[in-house]
Amino acid sequence: PDTSNLPPMSDADVTGTCIVCFKSGNDMLMCSRCRSTAYCSRDCQKADWRAHKPSCKAPAAAAATAATGERRLDRPVVVLADGANLQSRLDGLNTSGVRVLSITGRRMGCEGSRRLRVDQNFPDLEELRIEDVALGKVRLTPENTPRLRNFLTQNPTPDDVPDFVMDCPKLRELSIFHWTAGHWEWLHDLLCSAKELELFDSFKIWGVRKLTFASNALRRIRLHRCDGLLNLELWAPRLEHLDVQAAYDLEDIRFIENVELRDKLPSGFTCSAPLRVTAVNANLGA
Repeated sequence: PDTSNLPPMSDADVTGTCIVCFKSGNDMLMCSRCRSTAYCSRDCQKADWRAHKPSCKAPAAAAATAATGERRLDRPVVVLADGANLQSRLDGLNTSGVRVLSITGRRMGCEGSRRLRVDQNFPDLEELRIEDVALGKVRLTPENTPRLRNFLTQNPTPDDVPDFVMDCPKLRELSIFHWTAGHWEWLHDLLCSAKELELFDSFKIWGVRKLTFASNALRRIRLHRCDGLLNLELWAPRLEHLDVQAAYDLEDIRFIENVELRDKLPSGFTCSAPLRVTAVNANLGA
């Protein structure tokens, strides 16, 4: 494969899942440019480069590394790590100018048994990562996060109905890992609003019955261990890679028509890249 401009791997081990082979562990390596994509080896990074290259951009600022507490760097990045008064620290942030916000924990709530509320106004926020934190009320809308482009959520406390309102028309990348929520209306609302989505990445999202994607910019969809997923609908004229693995209940993949989005394509548009489909252990109906 073409590996021109392939960035080096970071030298810091992180916990995650390789986007290519799905190997998980605490010794993953990150792409050193975007700091958002994990690989288990240089070979997997090379294999993914063609799909990853268009979206591989340096974040608004290099991510801070902190074991606990809050740390603000010269650049507009804030990391809130697991510890006391997490809700109070989030509420007390000066949000102006914050472009990257990372909230990490160990699947613990904040201030006792309370769940984290994320409904503050972040007028400049472009990237939000919430990992291993018990979530309560979450509001991501054009009013409070008008510039949000990247959103990652992983390992919230399961078994409750999420109190989420998701409306992110500028969203480019969406990553959802280790979710077992019984109600998925928030995800349907989010995908419906994300008409500029370029990348959807998922691992172990269980219980969602149907997913519908509609974006003229969408290039890659990765669905791994989507137990219970029955139907997948797509309007994605620029889609280059559809990766479906271990979706044992999947019965139907349907390419749908979207007149509104079709009319927004350039005159005479044709897709220049072939669609590559990877389907492993996916029970597609005849």
